[in-house]
Amino acid sequence: MSEAVTTPATVSDGTIDVGGKKFMHDGAGRLVPIEHVKPQHLLEDQTVRKVIGYAQELSDRISRFRGHTFDDVSSFAELLPP
Repeated sequence: MSEAVTTPATVSDGTIDVGGKKFMHDGAGRLVPIEHVKPQHLLEDQTVRKVIGYAQELSDRISRFRGHTFDDVSSFAELLPP
């Protein structure tokens, strides 16, 4: 049995454009010019955002499954005699 290939949901890259310059929020919520953010922190942020994208897609699929399941069980229960 093969598993479907999924792509992560679209997640913001975390940058904010101010006057043509890119900034990111630091841990304290301050805007920091992107050129002052360490490469390992940019990679960490990119990795977390990618994982969140997959998690969001999975959450959406689970929500749809839950809705279909409740509808199916409700329809089945209506067919049963009292």
